[in-house]
Amino acid sequence: MNRSKSWWRHSNTRPMAVRQTDQLIGLAQGILADGIVSQPEAELLKDWLLINRNTNNPYICQLLDQVEQILRDGVLDEYERDELHDALMAWAGGCFAVGRERLTASYPLDPEPRIVKCRGRLFVFTGTAAYGTRREMKKATEEMGGEVKRDVTLRTNFVVLGSYVTPAWKHETFGNKILKAMKYRDDRQTGIRIVHEDDWVKALSA
Repeated sequence: MNRSKSWWRHSNTRPMAVRQTDQLIGLAQGILADGIVSQPEAELLKDWLLINRNTNNPYICQLLDQVEQILRDGVLDEYERDELHDALMAWAGGCFAVGRERLTASYPLDPEPRIVKCRGRLFVFTGTAAYGTRREMKKATEEMGGEVKRDVTLRTNFVVLGSYVTPAWKHETFGNKILKAMKYRDDRQTGIRIVHEDDWVKALSA
């Protein structure tokens, strides 16, 4: 049997979920090649996820939910573009987190209790959140009197880490925001705090 036929037989005997994950990692790498997630690329990703949604692969199901929320109104705004970019970076690294697990001690969260107040505070969201899209989180924050920006500055009060930030966060693009916030915090240049998504959610009902 020649090499090409041998490879074909091997690839098609691998578990479906594994093949789908490999395909999705490749798709994510292609989309991220130029560093920007465009509207057509987001729609292409959604089409692929819909075709492959009948699966026992939890990664695909979770990402499909996220992409459908982002494209619900048919427009990919700057916040949603960043959110989708972060999620695909995690996929490209092959380390997307499953389930809504609390970040462990390996993450640079402030010590508990982490009390978040929205009114008059400036927020930056990073990583993939269980709550919803960046647009939904921005809207919820603004309704509580807060302000949301894309980048960490000396004015930032809270950097909120999404529940699906991966163990490889330092090597992903959104890790730059976390590292910048850590520097400001450690240098005591500001009163910036690094908190978990759950801390922010509690503030919404306070």
